[in-house]
Amino acid sequence: MSHATHANAVLTPRARLRLGRLVIDDGWPVARAAERFEVSWKTAHKWAQR
Repeated sequence: MSHATHANAVLTPRARLRLGRLVIDDGWPVARAAERFEVSWKTAHKWAQR
């Protein structure tokens, strides 16, 4: 069974994990990660916290 994404999902779960690791593990600023993944700061922050 594959993971379905809803119509508003910007990134795949794998991409969200990559974003979070850049922020948490590699120390990227949230704003920079948000820019890199083309999402809002708020969204990037939420994913990094998860």
